[in-house]
Order: sequence, then structure tokens, then C-alpha cells
Amino acid sequence: MNELFTKRVIIVAAVFLLILAGGTAAYLKYSSQANPTPTETKQKVNYADLAPGNGTVVYSESGFTPSDMTIKAKAGFGCVVNLVNKSASPLGFVIAKQKNGPTWPEVEPGKNLLFDPRFPGLSKLTFQSQENSQQTFTVNFDASCR
Repeated sequence: MNELFTKRVIIVAAVFLLILAGGTAAYLKYSSQANPTPTETKQKVNYADLAPGNGTVVYSESGFTPSDMTIKAKAGFGCVVNLVNKSASPLGFVIAKQKNGPTWPEVEPGKNLLFDPRFPGLSKLTFQSQENSQQTFTVNFDASCR
């Protein structure tokens, strides 16, 4: 009688463990599908699609929008400018009224360039199109970006 009882206990325990393991596996499978990991829901940002403002300057045939902006360490792109070219031709730009100033790579149509416009001791800086010196934008540096 004792052996029969022991066999029944072992069988019941084995069945219980199988049900527990199957239930756990099913829960993990369906709960991970219902709650995707953050990397699955994270969308890539196309910086060339951002609207003007908050650190983004958009260039078109008519010029730069906005033509005057302020960058702050804790706003938009921080102390970096996102320059988007929405014109039909490559955009070359330089510091306004400088003959031998620094140069940046051309921005191809539909593309963008993230760049840091800061130089020591300056509180603002104006940039211009290389094709049309009348097309300018000014970047003002908040105290957090000086």
C-alpha cells in the first residue's frame, strides 16, 4: 500500500510540474507578444523631415527658415543645429561676411547636416548660402551654449 501511495504522489507531482512548465511557457510567449520590447517600438527619426524651429533650420530656394534662432543646451538638439536642405540643388554655406572662414560639407537635396556652430567668445553667428549671400540665418547662443 505504501508503494502504491508513493507512485501516485510521484505521478501527481510530475503532472503538476508539466502543467506548471507549460503554463509558464505559454505565459512568456503571449505576454512578450502583447508587450513588445522598447527596441521593437522605437521609431527612427529622419532629421531631414523635421519642421523649422527648435534647433532645425530649413533651406529652400527662397532662403532659410527660421532666419533667426536661439540654441539652448536643454532644448531641441541642444547646442547643435540641424540644417535641412529642401531645395533642388546642393547647399553650401559659410559664416556670413568671412572670406577665409571654416567650411562645412555641402548638404545634398533632401538631406540634413547636424553641426555645432559655436566659437569661443561669440554670442551669435550669422551664416549664408554660398550661392546667394542675401540668404542668411543667425544662430544666437543661449548662456548654456557659450
